[in-house]
Amino acid sequence: MLSILFICSGNTCRSPMAQAIAQSWSNKAFKTNQITVSSAGTHATPNSPISPEALVALARHNIPYEGKSQLLSAELLQEQDIIFVMTKEHLRHTQELIVQNKIAKNHTLLTLHPEQDIQDPLGKGQQPYDKIANEFMSLIPSQLQPHLTLLTESA
Repeated sequence: MLSILFICSGNTCRSPMAQAIAQSWSNKAFKTNQITVSSAGTHATPNSPISPEALVALARHNIPYEGKSQLLSAELLQEQDIIFVMTKEHLRHTQELIVQNKIAKNHTLLTLHPEQDIQDPLGKGQQPYDKIANEFMSLIPSQLQPHLTLLTESA
């Protein structure tokens, strides 16, 4: 089983969109139930719904989402194999949580976009959500492909 986690701030916009897109893509590309995808927020209010704009952006790609937000925790990090964050600040926060809680699991921790932060679209209308969802449709497969190919070859 391979566990993938996407992290943003509130877990109502970027990371749930990334989670839904990654789960949809991996299910189609690898046809396996050995991949679990989740998301969390560094400052999330637990059990908040995904933003309506994020739902619309996902629906435009025929991708459903039914989850609720969750706060990033040491326990959640301990369960993950691959962790993607949206910004350098999320990376610092996650690294600090790993060190403070002495999480020894060998996992991969990366920024989702290798060259820039993925900005929070909250409160900026539908267009930024659509842009992020479109970007995720190519970015997520390109980032996950090398990791998931190893999984399917070893299975």
